[in-house]
Amino acid sequence: MKAIDVLRCVKGLVLAIVALAFVPTARAEVLALWDFNTNPPDTTNSFTTGSTIPISGVYAGSASATLIGGVTATFASGNANNGSTDPTQIDDTAWNTTAYAAQGTNNKTRGVQFTVSTLGYERIVVTWDQRNSSTASRHVRLQYSTNGIDFIDGPAFDTAAQDNFYSRVADLTSFSAVNNKPNFALRIVAEFEDTATGSGNAQYVATGAGGSYSPNGTWRFDMVTVNGEVFSGNEFPTISSITNRTIQMDTLSPQWPFTIGDLETTAENLNVLGTSSDLVLLPNENIFVAGTGSNRTVQVLPTGGLSGNVTVTVTVTDEIGNATSTSFVVTVLPNNTPPTISSFTNYHSLVSTPLAPIPFTIGDTESPPGSLTVTVTSSNPTLIPDASVVPGGSDANRTLTITPAPQQTGNAVITVTVSDGELSTNRQFAVMVVPSADVVLFEPFEYPDGSVNTNSAFRWSNHSGIAGQTQVTAGELRLSNTQTEDISSVLIGAPYAPDSGKTLYSAFTLNFQTLPAFPGEYFAHFLTPGVSGAFRARVFATTLDTALGSYRLAIANTAGSVSNAVAFPLDLSLDTEYLVVVRYDIASGASTLWVNPRSEGDPGATATDNPTVSSINAWAFRQSSTQNGHMGTPRIDDLTVGFSFADVLPGYRLSIARGASGLEISWPAAATDEGYFLESTSDLNAPSWTTVTAVPVRNGGTDTVTVNSPTGRRFYRLVK
Repeated sequence: MKAIDVLRCVKGLVLAIVALAFVPTARAEVLALWDFNTNPPDTTNSFTTGSTIPISGVYAGSASATLIGGVTATFASGNANNGSTDPTQIDDTAWNTTAYAAQGTNNKTRGVQFTVSTLGYERIVVTWDQRNSSTASRHVRLQYSTNGIDFIDGPAFDTAAQDNFYSRVADLTSFSAVNNKPNFALRIVAEFEDTATGSGNAQYVATGAGGSYSPNGTWRFDMVTVNGEVFSGNEFPTISSITNRTIQMDTLSPQWPFTIGDLETTAENLNVLGTSSDLVLLPNENIFVAGTGSNRTVQVLPTGGLSGNVTVTVTVTDEIGNATSTSFVVTVLPNNTPPTISSFTNYHSLVSTPLAPIPFTIGDTESPPGSLTVTVTSSNPTLIPDASVVPGGSDANRTLTITPAPQQTGNAVITVTVSDGELSTNRQFAVMVVPSADVVLFEPFEYPDGSVNTNSAFRWSNHSGIAGQTQVTAGELRLSNTQTEDISSVLIGAPYAPDSGKTLYSAFTLNFQTLPAFPGEYFAHFLTPGVSGAFRARVFATTLDTALGSYRLAIANTAGSVSNAVAFPLDLSLDTEYLVVVRYDIASGASTLWVNPRSEGDPGATATDNPTVSSINAWAFRQSSTQNGHMGTPRIDDLTVGFSFADVLPGYRLSIARGASGLEISWPAAATDEGYFLESTSDLNAPSWTTVTAVPVRNGGTDTVTVNSPTGRRFYRLVK
């Protein structure tokens, strides 16, 4: 008979005293500790070097740290912004990770992994320091593996604070499966809002309040530590998992079964307790645990009149205090819930070209999907009329067929709404219609006034600073010298690698309302994906060497200081619109700037600072109120990015074809509506432009003039 069996014959008070003597003394030890510092330290405190080899721990020699899912990493400061708990005074380095998943994709697959044996140890606790940028995923999930291959969800973390290091603790003492395992591993991954909280959208949420998530956001890690207590020899009890459940409000749930067990303690003597994460929605006393032996049940009664999500944790404890838990989410539905609709990505199409049918799904808890109503609206009916977005499909599986108006280009935000007759849910996405296949971003900023991120359906997204600050007003992008948000828009077909054979051109109109403070700052550039600070072809506004009240534009390949940029030799005036063109040779990293050019052969300013070759995936605009004074207040409009100078020049294009009656000269009808008319000349060296008096014939979105049997050479243009 084991000692514990003898003790059961002793009276209660004596049993309590003697039993305590048999509880093993806890001996917590560090199994592996990663501080990511360079060893030996870099005395220059550059933070550019570091190590992913554990600095100490029982199993430090065999432990490892790796990136998963395509995440990339550099080393960065571990003592900046309310630094980590690392006591190191010199070269305190952290592991800075980025290149997380695109919005709405690859839930819980990207992050970091740490592998370390727990052989001979139990009551595992993981601690680490983490700093999030404002655009990084707010929701964090720790996953664990007992074999190093298959991972199970552990605790979730809501990292609502930003830009400072905060200590995180994942207490796995009740996750007995991780005890005494030679191939234990853990992952820290980015998670969608709905799976992390039990409600919300199947999307990542930005750490910054009200901001926009970006894959270029960063998680910075330091002092990752795996602790354990020496294995006591007493196995932890077991408890089966309980799947997530859904019930209606004001309803007592059914009894949900689960099983328990233990090697040393009989099932009858195991203690089972249920606890709630939300004591308002579900008080602990409204969790009812019943059953006998190994077969138990749990039942819940939410507070009357309330709905929402609550996590119920059921814990089984043996006679010496070893405990194992399982958790599940109870969704308490109101009497009528809104219908659901799947998420969309953003789309693009060539001018006058319908999009391929876009599939999506709908559903509702109370109503069959066939009874739900789908309606669609467009923010830009000139580009995409409401009637040109046609819903199709049946039941849960639906489609949208979108046909842009002929000869129209630009952006439209499409809103799809599904209704059950009482409640409705909507989703938005952007459609960009480009003038040619060689245009990879076309942006006239024709959105309602407000945040460009939100109002463009996140065609533009935050990649740094306080999200939501950058505004569209009266069809223009407004940059400010009092804000910090930096925004970017991904190019069609990106990323473009140095061996892609492409040269990128960007053109936009610029109108400064106030001067940059001396000496000036950059406000626009191409963006390299997943690399902190990797900006290319930076465009500066500067007052260096200018007349009083004027400014100039300058260009740098990579440099962040205007002192290393080359200025375009023309003083510019406030409240005056200029056409700016930037060329970036991806293969060489060389950048050139023009102001009001007529052709690529016009003189430009070419950067002379050291170029660094890298891939490009976006065009970006920047705001800053902290470096080199202020950047002034520019207004931006009519942005185009393409593969040639001609692709990005603004204006309407003529189409000339020979027909049965002569030359047929066509152009978008929108140009005529804006006051453009056709002129011709026979000589471009000494042009004498005359108006073509023939009245254009309109067919849909195209105007056409037929010129009967022209003689000699003729050149044509649209003017206003």
